[in-house]
Amino acid sequence: MKRINVLFVVVIAAIFIFGTGSTYAKLVTKEERKAAVKYLRHTQKLFMDSVKGLSEEQLKWKPAPDKWSVFEVSEHIALAESFLFDLITGQIMKAPANSAKASEVTMQQIQTMVPDRTNKFQAPEPIRPDKAPWTSMTDTMAAFKQRRATTIGFIEAGNDDMRERFFMNPAFGKELDAYLWVAFLSAHTERHVKQIEEVKANSGFPKK
Repeated sequence: MKRINVLFVVVIAAIFIFGTGSTYAKLVTKEERKAAVKYLRHTQKLFMDSVKGLSEEQLKWKPAPDKWSVFEVSEHIALAESFLFDLITGQIMKAPANSAKASEVTMQQIQTMVPDRTNKFQAPEPIRPDKAPWTSMTDTMAAFKQRRATTIGFIEAGNDDMRERFFMNPAFGKELDAYLWVAFLSAHTERHVKQIEEVKANSGFPKK
């Protein structure tokens, strides 16, 4: 009888320690957290460097009537920062956690494919330049930097179960976990920095 009781205690203890199933919480690792912050800071620098020292004429110049100026691209980047961050924190992180799922998309694929401007997409209406509240580049960049600091703070603060919460990403046609959505946000910035560089490389771009 004692042997049975001991066995029962061992089984109950195992259930509490390991759980009843074969799936375990997939926490964001220290290395993943560092990689996300590094990428966010990298794309922030790319953006700030791409517009540094540009004159008002250069900022507002458009390659064609239906194309965005450097200023308009910058407005889009700043709007998208909060749009995507709000999606991550307000919807994806509130989705039911599922430690049994894993995204089919990798961090490397996001960093490679999203900045690639071979294929163009229409921006959602809420993040088009005409929806921006700013009237100057100074205000636009200040808003972006504040919003990017919030994004970085979110990653640094914890939120360890980001790998367990998923949402469909229309660009990939697949679900990304919340951690990869942050990477997507950063890659989106890089994508539009390349658009800024395309505008600056245009033969009609003002010299100063």
